[in-house]
Parts: sequence; C-alpha cells; structure tokens
Amino acid sequence: MMQLPLLVTFLFGLSDALIHRTLGNSTGRTETANPCIDQVWTCPEQWTAGADQLADAPDAKAFIAVNNIYRCMHDVQAVQWDPDVHAGATAWATQTGVNMQHSQGGTPFRKFSDGENLASTFAFSTKPGVESTHMWYAEIEKPCGFKQSCFQSFEAGHFTAMIWKSVNKIAYADTTGKIAVGRYRGCDGQPPNLNDAYAAMVPPPKRDWATCADLVLKKCPTFMDLKEEHVEGCDSSGACCKGTANGGWYVTYGSKCSAKYAGMKSKVTSA
Repeated sequence: MMQLPLLVTFLFGLSDALIHRTLGNSTGRTETANPCIDQVWTCPEQWTAGADQLADAPDAKAFIAVNNIYRCMHDVQAVQWDPDVHAGATAWATQTGVNMQHSQGGTPFRKFSDGENLASTFAFSTKPGVESTHMWYAEIEKPCGFKQSCFQSFEAGHFTAMIWKSVNKIAYADTTGKIAVGRYRGCDGQPPNLNDAYAAMVPPPKRDWATCADLVLKKCPTFMDLKEEHVEGCDSSGACCKGTANGGWYVTYGSKCSAKYAGMKSKVTSA
C-alpha cells in the first residue's frame, strides 16, 4: 500500500495581498454596492462559460461541482468554469513548472481580478482539482477550528478565496501532475481577499455538505451526470492508494464529506 504524498497548499502570499490592497486604495476605488456580489446560490444553467481545451484539468466539471457544493453551503453565488481564467492558470502552471511559486496579479500571467491558490498534487490522481479544493476548504477546520474570527481572515486565505461572495468565474490547471494552480475571478473586477473585507465577503456556513450535495448533484440539471464519488476527497488524512489488477492506482478516503461537514451551523463559533 502506498501512502499519498502530503498535499502542500499555498495561496497568493501576504506581500501580494498587500499589493492588491494598495492598488485598490491608490487608484481611487471605493467600496460601493454592487448587485453582482450579493447573489445567493442557485443552480447554474451551464457548468462552463464556453468551449475549452482541458488536458490539464481532467476533472474540470467535478471541480466546478465541488466548488458549487461548498459555495451552496455558505449560500453565495454559483461559479462557472471560465476559459479565460483557465488560460491564465495554464500559462502560469506551464511557466512555474514544478516550482511552488505564486504569480503576480496584474501581469500577463494573472489579471488583477483573479485570486490564486496553489496545491501539490500527485501524478496518478484522476481528480486533482477536486482534491485540491477539499484541501483549500479544510482551513475552516484546521487551523481555524470553525472559529469565525479565523475563517474570516487571511489565516484561512485558501478557503476565503473559494467562498468570496463576488467570485463567479473559476478554473484550475495542472500541467505537470504535481502542482494545481487554482484561479478565482470576481464579478466586480476585484480579486478575493481584497482590502481585509473578510467579514463582509465570507459568510459562515448555512447548510451542511449533504444538503448541498443533494441540491447540486441531484436537483441541479447541470450536474446530474455526476455522482458523489466524483466530488469525494474531504478526508485526506485517511486517504491512501490501492493497486488494481492491471497495475493502476486509485484513491480511497478515510471518511465521506457528508460525515466531515455535517451540522455545520452548530460547529461555528465566533471566538
């Protein structure tokens, strides 16, 4: 039996976040009401905004589905796969190769409107985007222990980028089988994790995993061709790899997402 390599995650660094905040202030931008931001989760009519080449994202649709499950749990607007966001992720994944290094916002590799998460992946995985997403979301539990003061802060910056209310276009790329580059674009032209607006832009969970998995996979026609096994992978601590008769590998997990993220509202504390 082979143990999974530790999935190491990174988000755009503190210095980059400070650059974003400075740009937001120095260009005269002000916080104004924007109707695109405060939409609640509804089933998206399509999972992707357009045709795309997805050789570096084998689980693209499941990646969108699992992000919608998590965003449904917080009742923030749905997300779609976006080819332009994906193109930027692919460009940076190709450029950085196997080096765990963040791109800079406002450059040819990443538009100012896009946030970025990174995670190490493993070559035999069939759903690197899904597994990376689970690791990023898990910050609500570790290190935050479901404390609102923590998961509404930069300490949970991977998680906050995923749940940020204005995000509606996302994608990821893994060109090497070793590093996933996740991207999150705001409908207001602003990236997530901007201007310390965590409390306003990252609401606490309102539903548990099972409720939202049902809404996304069984009641949303866009994702009815997927099954829960396509979006599983929450318990990486219990994950391991098993060999098949033909020499391949597949991944099993320690527990189901429905068990890990049951009773979410009761788990949250303010301190």
